[in-house]
Amino acid sequence: MKNKLICGLSILFMLIALGAFLFSCVVIPTDAQGIFIFIFTLPIILVALALAYLTTRNSLLTSAQAIWLKRVNKIVSIFILMFFVSAPIPVLNFYPAAIVLSTSKVFELMVGMPARDWFKQRNNPH
Repeated sequence: MKNKLICGLSILFMLIALGAFLFSCVVIPTDAQGIFIFIFTLPIILVALALAYLTTRNSLLTSAQAIWLKRVNKIVSIFILMFFVSAPIPVLNFYPAAIVLSTSKVFELMVGMPARDWFKQRNNPH
């Protein structure tokens, strides 16, 4: 029971971090104020990643599922943190740009319109 609770909490925290990160990536191309979303969601992302890592780090989980979960936590953390580390470096700028553009393109393919138009239509239903 304790192992399932620890695994569930770790997965929940990881999904919260990924959800906030992907939401921020979708909102950035909509307007110039989109970067403020990252400023406000960055603490949420970092705290959720830290909690996901800490729930599995000190636990006594030894099953294959727990080992897999620890590795996935590290991979997701590296993926998100590399986004923020490579953003200010001009040579590595392609990585954050590719993530933001691909995320917004996937959103456009799913919804059928660009994120900017979708948010305008959602906020102004007239």
